[in-house]
Parts: sequence; structure tokens; C-alpha cells
Amino acid sequence: MSDVWLVVLLVGACTIAFKAAGPVQLGADERLVGVGVAAVAVRLRAPLIAVMVLAAVSTALVRSVV
Repeated sequence: MSDVWLVVLLVGACTIAFKAAGPVQLGADERLVGVGVAAVAVRLRAPLIAVMVLAAVSTALVRSVV
């Protein structure tokens, strides 16, 4: 992959991140926390049942605080 394509992909990823940050800052839905925790657990190669439990527990915790 050339440097040009690397820059194009980096700028595209930053654009998506900036566009996604707006709604998250305005009204952070509790489910987003669960999805984020699940994404991290999948990235760490956790078993599927652990991913599901972690996502559910983190979402429930955020809902109980808010």
C-alpha cells in the first residue's frame, strides 16, 4: 500500500470518528457503552458468552446510574 492510500484511509477514519462523536456527545445512549465494551472484548478475543455478559452488565450499570 502506498503512502497516498494510507493517508486516504487515515483521513476517512478520522472523518467517521468526528461524525460519530457529535451524536454521542449530545445524547449518549446506554447501549453505546455496551457495544463499546463488547467491541473491546471481541478485540481481546474473549469467548462469545463473556462478550454478551460484559455488554449486558455494562449497559445495565450505565442505566442504573443515569
